[in-house]
Amino acid sequence: MSFLFRRNNILLRMGQIFDDPSFKYINLALRYFHLVVTRFILALIFKIAFPNSTVMIRHSTKTGHRFNPFFSDLDITLLIPNHFEESKSPQLEAFYNKLKSLFIFLGEIEIYKHSEYRENLALLEENKLFIYLIKDVRKLGWIMTDLKLSNSNYQTYKLKRSIGNIAGKWNIDTDDPAELFSALGQKLQQFVNDVVQP
Repeated sequence: MSFLFRRNNILLRMGQIFDDPSFKYINLALRYFHLVVTRFILALIFKIAFPNSTVMIRHSTKTGHRFNPFFSDLDITLLIPNHFEESKSPQLEAFYNKLKSLFIFLGEIEIYKHSEYRENLALLEENKLFIYLIKDVRKLGWIMTDLKLSNSNYQTYKLKRSIGNIAGKWNIDTDDPAELFSALGQKLQQFVNDVVQP
């Protein structure tokens, strides 16, 4: 039995335990630990490697929605200076991948220059539901691909839990990813129709 197999089984079991409502306040405390301590550590590391960068926390760690320290990835947004050289992008990507090998709970990273981030916020303010829907359709597509490639019970459980989170967010009663994808597509089409129709 490999180390990775044993580790994933432990993470799966711990995650299932921490999903129990009795662990609500422990999860809350660990979430705030990420928001304050982990964010501070990551911000410090990035500032040393990439001066004038800013780290922000996203998704369930920020919102608290069904946060579980064993299932919820720590997704971050990294703001970099407007003068950041594009040629350094591979270096930044490699740096983050090394960080993920040290902090196994790190998830997706979104990288913006400061000007891009301000534009993104303005766009989000004008079309919040539409953009969130597009992001969830995109995320669900990734999840469906990852499910096919998953070779561990832990990863499969995490992915299915994410499907449930997306379905719950949009009040869609299904745990089938294909059905959910279709339902989100219909909502997206309805949004487009509402905008196009006079």
